[in-house]
Amino acid sequence: MHPPSFPLYVWWTFNVVSTVVFLVFFVTLMPTRAYKIQVCVAPVMMMLFGVLAASGAPEMYPLYGTAVLALVLGVVGRRRELLKVIQGQENGEDAKPPAGLGIQLALSLIVMGGIGLWFSSTAW
Repeated sequence: MHPPSFPLYVWWTFNVVSTVVFLVFFVTLMPTRAYKIQVCVAPVMMMLFGVLAASGAPEMYPLYGTAVLALVLGVVGRRRELLKVIQGQENGEDAKPPAGLGIQLALSLIVMGGIGLWFSSTAW
């Protein structure tokens, strides 16, 4: 089964929407200004990596959007747990994330990564 082929403007729209969702979700979660700045820089760094790694190749567009959404889906429903870990690290404690958070994040990255690879295979 082959994935549908979408025009470039659809992928740009998808990437902009996924970036906005990422920023809204994580910026509101972060307790300090320094963390908020780090969260805002993350999508920019991912875009730069994609552009530099593939010279802006079309197959990078679905990979970027699904990777950004994977990070959001990996934390959905676990905001309090993540906030406790972040605040614990801010206080100098050895705060480790619960196993459930790691499992959810890993599964999200695997599933969304697979979807991104599937959609990007149309460009090969």
